[in-house]
Amino acid sequence: MGVVTVGADPKEGRGRGVVSSASYEAYLDLSGRVEDLDQAANLARTIMQEVLDREDLSCSVGVAPNKMLAKIGSDFRKPYGLTVISEKGAKEFLSPLGVRKIPGVGPRTEEILLDLDIRTIGQLAAADPDRLARQLGILGKRLYERAQGIDPSEVVVNYETKSIGREVTFERDIKDAAPILQMMDGLAEEIHGELIECGFRFKTITVKVRYEHFDTFTRARSLSFSTNDLDILRNNGKRLVDQFLRKKKKVRLVGLRVSALSRVYSNARRGQLPQTAPYPAVPL
Repeated sequence: MGVVTVGADPKEGRGRGVVSSASYEAYLDLSGRVEDLDQAANLARTIMQEVLDREDLSCSVGVAPNKMLAKIGSDFRKPYGLTVISEKGAKEFLSPLGVRKIPGVGPRTEEILLDLDIRTIGQLAAADPDRLARQLGILGKRLYERAQGIDPSEVVVNYETKSIGREVTFERDIKDAAPILQMMDGLAEEIHGELIECGFRFKTITVKVRYEHFDTFTRARSLSFSTNDLDILRNNGKRLVDQFLRKKKKVRLVGLRVSALSRVYSNARRGQLPQTAPYPAVPL
């Protein structure tokens, strides 16, 4: 099992920077292709070099028996490193790491665990699973299993893209609407480029805003037609986010996403797919 993380934020998820939710990570199931971790590691080095040579991008790779361990490994030596975790060495590797290293553990879950005096994955692995279940429900059971290095989830080979999105966390919380709206323009252009490259149209536009104290809100707009027009995406995105900016709170993060995707069928070359007619922006 391996996970390749390309162009990822080197600040371990606590830093601030642009995050793509559509194409930065890829899982590779190496079952039947390699005989041991040494062979898997050699293949990983080849991938790292080819990505660097072809795309001029650094990538970090984690090689491990399951997806969770591979993901944590890929985050361990960013932005250009290889981490190999064996099944026998998994618990020892995980033990000193903070609980936020477990995929899916965010600030609020971490806060609950801190209240239980659980700061590291090793402490989570040694915790009473019944107590975790009382505090966190089914999530408590899953986190206990993850702390043991257990992750039964499988690699999905034929994954269908359901949405394309971008988020940006500002270096400083800001209140001024102008740079936020400017950033929304940039996010719209990035998403539009990927829509054209991959041959998608969308019907639903969603914006996300996180304020300075981590309160997070979303708002969506569904169109009556499918499109990949940049102006429609850009204008509706800014109109949706503008409603959050009226609260005069400092903003930490903004995001833009399109969903309800459909394919554009064309004989045109990749990257030159036709756009739909420029419908006017739908008023809110």
